[in-house]
Parts: sequence; C-alpha cells; structure tokens
Amino acid sequence: MTFRSSAAAAVSALFLTLGALPADAQSGRFEGGGTLSNFTAPCLGGGWSGRPQTYVVRYHPANIAWNTDGDTLTFLNDHHGFSVERAGGSFSYAWQPVRHAFIGGPISFRDQDNHEAAEIRLISMWPSNIDETTEGTIRIRGQIRHLGHLRWCRVDFDILVQQS
Repeated sequence: MTFRSSAAAAVSALFLTLGALPADAQSGRFEGGGTLSNFTAPCLGGGWSGRPQTYVVRYHPANIAWNTDGDTLTFLNDHHGFSVERAGGSFSYAWQPVRHAFIGGPISFRDQDNHEAAEIRLISMWPSNIDETTEGTIRIRGQIRHLGHLRWCRVDFDILVQQS
C-alpha cells in the first residue's frame, strides 16, 4: 500500500467516523449566506453603495455545543467583514446593544456597554427554537443599527444557515 492510498484510507475512515457521531455531538455552528439591504441615508453618507450586499454568514447560537453564552453573527465577503455578538444572552425582537467588530477600511470594535454600541433586533426567525439537534435550514431576518460604527446607519439582513 502506498503512502497516498494509506492517507486516503485514513481520511475516508475519519469521515466515516465523523458521520457516525450522534446528533447531540453537533458543532453548534451554523453556516450559510445572506444579504444586507435597505441601507439608510447615514449608511450611504458613510460610503455604502446602497446596493444589496451578499455575504458568507456564520451563526453561533448561545450555549449550544462549545458556543459562549451569547448569540453571534459573522458576515464575510470579499471587501469587508463584521460580527455582532450579544454577550450574555440571545438576540431578540427588541433593539439590543451588541459587541460589534468591523473590518473594512479602518478596523474598529465597540463593546455593547459603549454608548455608541451597534444594536440588533430580529424581525423573524424560523424555526424559533434552535438547539444542538436542529437540522435543516434556519432563516433569520433582522436589522442592525449603527453598522460599521456609523451613527444611525441601519440595514436589513436576511440569512439562511444550516448546522455544519
């Protein structure tokens, strides 16, 4: 048996083993894609084009698998990336301050306790109860205010993710 075929056999065995893990051993990481749209005037004044933007999205719901005690959403594309995290809790349907990191042009971060913190609110989420056994597609729609640390820049987001 050559090294190449031995390595291929080992990798195949690893994938078979990982595929055989029980449902409660899920990663807690949900991956997919989404868009930002409906940019308000302060966003346009801050350099956003106003056209819908597409992203690779990761969602880490609070307290599932190895996740922290707060919900996190991360948006990545070819030009920039950002994340929002609700430390100590889950996102809700009311505006909530979040930790917000933004990379694109300047790199910036603001904690949710900052008086100029970004804020997030959900508009809809289906299914509404997510745990480590959740399978299939999750759709989350919401809004982010003060995106990229631009005061009153508000955008809509619409994402589809699945547990990876």
